[in-house]
Amino acid sequence: MKLPSLIRWISAVACAVFALSFGVFVWDELGAASDGQKAKISGTPTTIARDAHGRMISDGTARWRLELDRFNDALTAPGERVAHQVATVPSPWTIRGFALIFGVIIFGFGLRFGANWLERAGSGRGRHSDSVTGFTPGYR
Repeated sequence: MKLPSLIRWISAVACAVFALSFGVFVWDELGAASDGQKAKISGTPTTIARDAHGRMISDGTARWRLELDRFNDALTAPGERVAHQVATVPSPWTIRGFALIFGVIIFGFGLRFGANWLERAGSGRGRHSDSVTGFTPGYR
């Protein structure tokens, strides 16, 4: 497998992890909102424990979910740090949304751009050459 292909695979896996992790986050948040509304209606107080990344803490969290979040956190840590500094009110939605956008820009677009650049550089086709004839203007 060539390096550009490997980089594209890494990019696709990283973006799939970002999307799956954000989808599970949304699922948890919507479930907690529903539980919160039920508690308000019944008059029982409810509090939601969260970790440093804004995720709800639960004893019943599956191992695959913990590994998915750990991998996602490792890739999007710089984006989360910037979100904490920039956001006036750092809600979990803001932090996770900014981290998702950061991850997709860096790992989705950035890695694919790099793979395409490596592929073009390795093929000998520069920016100014004609890919059909191989003619490069200005060279004899």
